[in-house]
Amino acid sequence: MLALTDCSHLHPGAAPDRFALRSVSLSIEAGEQVAIIGPSGAGKTSLIHLLALAMRPTRGDLLFGGACPWGQSGRQRHGLRSTLLLVPQVPPLPPRQRVVTSLMAARLPAMSLLRSLASLFYPLDIPAAHQALCAFDLEEKLFERVDRLSGGERQRVGLARCLMTRAQLWLLDEPLSALDPVKARAALATVLSAAEAANATLVVSLHQVDLALAHFPRIIGLRDGEVVFDVRRQDLRDNQVAALYNGETASPEASADPWPEESLIPVTGCR
Repeated sequence: MLALTDCSHLHPGAAPDRFALRSVSLSIEAGEQVAIIGPSGAGKTSLIHLLALAMRPTRGDLLFGGACPWGQSGRQRHGLRSTLLLVPQVPPLPPRQRVVTSLMAARLPAMSLLRSLASLFYPLDIPAAHQALCAFDLEEKLFERVDRLSGGERQRVGLARCLMTRAQLWLLDEPLSALDPVKARAALATVLSAAEAANATLVVSLHQVDLALAHFPRIIGLRDGEVVFDVRRQDLRDNQVAALYNGETASPEASADPWPEESLIPVTGCR
């Protein structure tokens, strides 16, 4: 689905040597579930936005579905973006908008212009929006105004969009940062289950390393804009993770014990 070859990115106005991403090469297959971990400032958000076609690599090649989106017209790129869902750390929800309308926005790329305009005045699939909120214990917020939600509730509304979208690529940037540990585990379990059911590709950047190691089959470690490791979960060693956050290079004598498996916490939504 996605392939990056020697991609680097320099944000506009940044010093010439302050690359947000440096020579990143990786590929993501359709249906994969991938976690990106690393310390603050490692480039996780930049990588998510690069994959979402929200910014163009300064150097290197990015292929989306086998084609270079930056060699296509703006209209064609817009069509590609309609096949993905980007959930930022702080969802850009209009403050005076109702939650149900914000959820229905996830359906807009698949709607005709007439239906999308109609949905602004009257949501077209209220039962689906209600069910999506049920999965995140927010069903009573269906007709609430967005500006009356807490930060954690806004994040969960952003995640509920995953259950509404028709997109086949879900890109989530620090989606659990405002949630307590119990709600974070429950929300992640819901998203993982929904992505698998939809056969959607899921890429999530996380600060919660324990959740990444427990639930994602593939882990990418970033530091200073560079990929430090890109491994299957069972092959990742504890000293590699420690070195990632301590700014060190992992020693060749890796620990023999991989990170233990943990089971997902079951989530029960309303019916």
